[in-house]
Amino acid sequence: METGVLDNATTSRPGADAVAGATAAGPDATGSPAAGPDTVGSDASVDPRPSRANAAEPRLAFLVYLNRSGSTFLARLLAEHADVAVSLEAQFDDGLVRAGGGLRARDEADLDRLLDHLLADAKFSAWNVDAERLKARLLDAGLPLTFPKFLRAALAETFAGDSASVHVYKNGRMLERPAEFRRLFPDAKVVFVLRDPRAVLASQQRSLDSRTRRPMSSSAVVTARWFRRTMRTLERHVDGGWLYVVRFEDLVADPEQEVGRVLSFLGATPGRRDAETGYAERIPEAQRHLHQNVGGAARRERTESWREELSPRDVALVESIAGPEMERHGYRSARPRLGLADRLANGVARVGGEIRFALSRARWNLVTRPRL
Repeated sequence: METGVLDNATTSRPGADAVAGATAAGPDATGSPAAGPDTVGSDASVDPRPSRANAAEPRLAFLVYLNRSGSTFLARLLAEHADVAVSLEAQFDDGLVRAGGGLRARDEADLDRLLDHLLADAKFSAWNVDAERLKARLLDAGLPLTFPKFLRAALAETFAGDSASVHVYKNGRMLERPAEFRRLFPDAKVVFVLRDPRAVLASQQRSLDSRTRRPMSSSAVVTARWFRRTMRTLERHVDGGWLYVVRFEDLVADPEQEVGRVLSFLGATPGRRDAETGYAERIPEAQRHLHQNVGGAARRERTESWREELSPRDVALVESIAGPEMERHGYRSARPRLGLADRLANGVARVGGEIRFALSRARWNLVTRPRL
């Protein structure tokens, strides 16, 4: 299969086109207008920060990925440009990644309870939004509250005073319900970070989840199944013009060129920020152990280090499950040779991993919204 990036990309390169030409990742373009800093309400007149009055509303984009695919590295590189503002990772009851209909509030009392719930979350609290100003933005957007209204308001508040024309929401799981996602965000751009699933697994095995303090993955089957499911979801929802796929391996090989392509896709103007604090410094302390190298230069050796870090059994499991998807996107099989004992052990691991994958999907679909 021919590979490249997106049908509107100017340059093709191995691996990316297979995803873009056969891939649909889903992010977010809000059909409803987002409240900007100039529409906050009575509090806006005393806001000491710069206003975007008379400026166009920032365009909405999503940064989507599987955990440990290099998304934070790309977020840092994008955020170095003044025309792009990238959020820290957060997880909301958006009705897309998680079931339940999304964030909703019928009246002001509901909204107060919802904001108390959200601001108690460590990841969202790291956005450093002002609760009263966010509430004012949401009331200005109008009740009942919906997730698109909330997301635009939350991004507008966290980036208040920033002149960026593109606001990027970083959330890896926004592809769970792609058709519904596109209905809610028909104009958004989506950047998907693709990485060799064997490298993803190796990184997940040595990375402790910031909430549970356990390895992000202890099952090659679960990681491979998520990769296969994501790739197949993308390939079933091809929609040219709104999705751009960045291969981590290409990003590491030539960061400037790849970031330039992403900026062009987002319609953002290249140009470095003067800010003293970069994206890496904004990452909460509890999560920094996961991103120790994100502030430095690209490390090309990390693209192939899985060959020494993964056992032949794990490599064989990943390739047996996700081999066709890997080949379509430029990742060649290592074809490890296993003895009879290892093949039998992998058979048992495959059964157990499939059960764990089913349970992990069920957990992601639990309703987590607070009672209003």
